Amino acid sequence: MKSDYQEKLTSLSSHVSKTLLKWQGFKKRRNAFNRKLDGGIVQIISFQAGSYEPFAIDVPNMNYFPNSLYGKFTINLGIYIDDLQIFMHGKKPKDFVNEYDCQLRTRASHLVTSTDEWISIDKDFDKLSKETTNLIEKYALPFLDRFNSREKIEEYFKTEGTTLTNIPLAYLAIMCHKDGNNEASSSYMKKHIDSIVNHEGHKEYMFALAKKLGLDI
Repeated sequence: MKSDYQEKLTSLSSHVSKTLLKWQGFKKRRNAFNRKLDGGIVQIISFQAGSYEPFAIDVPNMNYFPNSLYGKFTINLGIYIDDLQIFMHGKKPKDFVNEYDCQLRTRASHLVTSTDEWISIDKDFDKLSKETTNLIEKYALPFLDRFNSREKIEEYFKTEGTTLTNIPLAYLAIMCHKDGNNEASSSYMKKHIDSIVNHEGHKEYMFALAKKLGLDI
């Protein structure tokens, strides 16, 4: 049985879907959205509810739990590239992608204040709907549009990289291999392996992956 907060979050995500995301090409599953693009790219927006606190549901004044995220939500954003999933983890692309499967991840609040903010769902629904729709339209969608092609994603890995992932060169190596540029792929993979410190397991895994891809390292 859903709590009142869960019901309200479901209503909120449905409202945002009907008024905005549906018309932007997103498909909805529960409180998450996928938009599939060419090149094996999937863009993800998901509404994440704060975790349930034991007994909190029985306490009318949530000030008893000042650090609790119960009754709050945040909006997660992600970029998923299917060949990275295939080559890094040996898994087939999913029909519907979750945010935690993405290679590039952030939260909408980080785009606004560079902090991890959670929004109280316990407010006027019309006001909350407008604020949430505005947040997505003004910040989340432009962010996702930065990664709407393989070329843009590869350029990001070359220039910014570590702001959204800690292994951009490994991802870049795989994408170059997929694109048929083995020389560049070998170069990026070598740079990534050379950068690995105090993590022999990961280094061995990347050497094995390079061998699997037929790269000259």
